[in-house]
Amino acid sequence: QMTVRTLRELGADVHEGMTLEDMQKAASTVAAERQTNGFKRDDEGLFIEDRQIKAAIKEAVNILYAGDRWGRTKKGPMNFTAERVFVSPERIHVGRQEPDGVEMIIVHTSGPTGPRSALSYFEYVERPTLSFDVMVTHDAIEAEHWPEIWVQMEENGIGAVRSQSFGRFDVTKWEPQ
Repeated sequence: QMTVRTLRELGADVHEGMTLEDMQKAASTVAAERQTNGFKRDDEGLFIEDRQIKAAIKEAVNILYAGDRWGRTKKGPMNFTAERVFVSPERIHVGRQEPDGVEMIIVHTSGPTGPRSALSYFEYVERPTLSFDVMVTHDAIEAEHWPEIWVQMEENGIGAVRSQSFGRFDVTKWEPQ
C-alpha cells in the first residue's frame, strides 16, 4: 500500500491490487521519465511533507544547541526536539500544480571506483507561500529559542541542494498560541 501511495504521489499510473511486477514496472517508468528530484503531487498540486519541515527544525536546533542538555531527561536538543515537535498538515502544498522549472546541477562524488561526476535535475518553485502548524508538547521548546531556530532554518533552507543555497526562505509570520 505504501508503494502504491508513493508511486501515485510521484505521478505514476497505479491502482490498488497491483502485483509486485506491476509496481516495479511503474517505478521503472517513473525513474526513466523523470530522473529528477521533484515534488510529490496530489489533486491539490505540488506539496512537501511535514517530515521535511520537522527535519529542518531538528537540523537548526542541532546547529544552534548541540552539546546542551534539555529538559528533565537531559537529552541532546535534537533528540529532545524530535520527541516533542510535530508539524501538520502531513501535506504542505506549495500553491502550484506544476513546478516553475527544473534546474540541472553537476554532482561530484567519490566512491570505491574513484571520483565521478553526474548530472542531477531538481524541480523548483519560486517564492511559494507555505502555511503549517508546529505543535510542541507542553511548550517544551523555550520561547526565546524559536526566533533563532527560524533564522537558522531560513539560511539553511528546506529541500534539495541546500549546500548550494537552494531552498532558502523568509518567515513572514509566527504566531505562538
